[in-house]
Amino acid sequence: MMENEYKKILERLRVKFLACVTTDRLLSPLLVSHVISSDELQTIQNEPQSQKVGKLLDVVQRKDFHVFKRFCVVLETTFPYMLNCMFLGVEPPAMASARLEKANQNKTENEVEANSPRHIKFLARHS
Repeated sequence: MMENEYKKILERLRVKFLACVTTDRLLSPLLVSHVISSDELQTIQNEPQSQKVGKLLDVVQRKDFHVFKRFCVVLETTFPYMLNCMFLGVEPPAMASARLEKANQNKTENEVEANSPRHIKFLARHS
């Protein structure tokens, strides 16, 4: 099932990746982890800065699920909040900060505290 689902996840979150991720920290670890080849690295680096992340996502989407898992391991060390975004539905800091600030203005301290263990509950149910 997950074999093709990861492609849908990457496509669904493309805008968030484009807004929150840069290739500067990603490309070298992706090359070392065999997520991208030397030729793919060159292709991505030759893109204009504004199109590098999109090109990287295109490359990863053409790969198999095992490569996607290695991509996730690299994300864990470079952009860990994107893994939260992908698998827990949490927005990256840049996109969530405005919403969080507005939401917290309307909540009492107890309500905020009651909502915070959402991720822990999710992990407990799916482990």
